[in-house]
Amino acid sequence: RDPELDDCLSNIRCYYLRSSVFGFSGPDASSSRNLIYGPCTTTCGIGIREVMLSNGCPGNEAKCLVRVEECRGQIDCGWGKPLFETLESVQLSCVYTAPDNRFVFSWTMLIKDKQPLALPNDSNILEVKRQAHPVVYQCDTFEEKKLVARIKYIVYTEAEIEMRSSSAGVDIVMVFVLITTIVVFLVLIIGLLFLFLQW
Repeated sequence: RDPELDDCLSNIRCYYLRSSVFGFSGPDASSSRNLIYGPCTTTCGIGIREVMLSNGCPGNEAKCLVRVEECRGQIDCGWGKPLFETLESVQLSCVYTAPDNRFVFSWTMLIKDKQPLALPNDSNILEVKRQAHPVVYQCDTFEEKKLVARIKYIVYTEAEIEMRSSSAGVDIVMVFVLITTIVVFLVLIIGLLFLFLQW
C-alpha cells in the first residue's frame, strides 16, 4: 500500500484534488450504478452538472463529488437579453461555455418577408447599431459541426427605446403617487380613530 495515498484518503480535500488532477478514484467510482447526476445548470444550450458517488467515499461520507461535467439542454434558447445597450448600439452574445475556441458561431439577421442575411462576424460577441426599424439577430453555436444552441435578440429602434424609457418613468411616478395617497389615507383614518376613542 502507498502510505501517501492512505494519508490522502483520510483527508477529503486531498482526495478530491488527487481525483481531479491525477485521475485517482474511489473503489466504486467506476460503477455507474453508484453515481448520482445532479441537475443541469441550464434548461437550454450548454451547462454543467455535478456527478456524485453514493458508495465508497472517503471518511465514511454518504456522498462525495467525483467530477463536474458538461450537460446539454434543449437547443432553442428563445429570446435573450443584450449584454449591454445604449441609445445608439447594442452588444449581443452567443450561448457558449469556456473555452470558447472549441465552438463555431454563426450570426444571422432575420428580416421580415426576406431571406435571412448571414453576417461575416464569427465571434461570440456582436455589436450592432440601432436601425430605422426593429431587427432580429440570431446566433447559432456549433460544436464539431453540430448545432448545440440557438438564441435570438430583437434590437429596437432609438425612438422605441426612448418611448419605453419615458413610459417606465411615468409608471414609477404613478406608483409613487398611489403609495403616497394610501399612506396619507391611513394616517387620516388612524387620526380619526384616535380622536374618536379620546372623545
